[in-house]
Amino acid sequence: MILAPIDLSERSYQGFVQAARLAKRFHARLEAVYVLPFPPEDASPFGGSLQEAERRERALRSIRARIGPMPLVHFLEGNPAAAILTLARELMPDLIVMGTHDRSGARRLLMGSVTEAVIRRSPVPVLAVRGEPQPIRSVLAPVKFTAYSDLGLVYAAAVAVGLDAQLTALHVAEPKEGLAAEAILFAMVGRLPAWAREATVTRLAARKGKAVEAIARLSRDHDLVVLVEHSAGPTHELLRGTTLERVLHSCRSPVLAVPYRRGPTRALKGRKATARKPA
Repeated sequence: MILAPIDLSERSYQGFVQAARLAKRFHARLEAVYVLPFPPEDASPFGGSLQEAERRERALRSIRARIGPMPLVHFLEGNPAAAILTLARELMPDLIVMGTHDRSGARRLLMGSVTEAVIRRSPVPVLAVRGEPQPIRSVLAPVKFTAYSDLGLVYAAAVAVGLDAQLTALHVAEPKEGLAAEAILFAMVGRLPAWAREATVTRLAARKGKAVEAIARLSRDHDLVVLVEHSAGPTHELLRGTTLERVLHSCRSPVLAVPYRRGPTRALKGRKATARKPA
């Protein structure tokens, strides 16, 4: 099942379109969620139920005018990120698809967007879509040489197989790694499950420099970036943001965030792949 949060903005409808395309591709059920904000503090206490019903009715009309009579729409009230996360933990969808937008400066750093807040705490993968949805023919999987990057690479391979897309495994080497990075990356791809190694072509890319900048540059040639959400703690998130969050603001391509310890869903598993030497 795919869950698509919408908030009546154009960006959220763009996310819904991508969610609908993926649901069709993977034969998955699609459900939407709309979170009504709490009424203003100065709202009249009289006639509250009627006002609430009118707000819901206006929102439902606007939503149905854009997405049609289907799918099911969950109506919740409260903080958008918290409400979406509560529903996600209840339904445990295979994927959440959300539209996102550009932010800059202190507001981005200290507050972030609803999409980022959901990604940070989601128990399931979240796809952040910016702009008009495009066909996904190539998938970029940036990896470190860690257990959680192994997970991200397997998940990226599952997505690539399911979409008949090419997969690129990228490692941005630290100076001390030297030429060994390419060999380790090749071995890492070799550890992919057989169903992945036999179903899609996997290219290898070893780069030097700053990770976020290298990912952003290579993402221009790819339709999707897959990263594992692996937070280093609240202080780190506040002051620097995770690599994933910085990639969200640097890449124009959609970014799929996979929570650590979450394996590929059955809906995304597919056929098999081969690896090419580093590009």
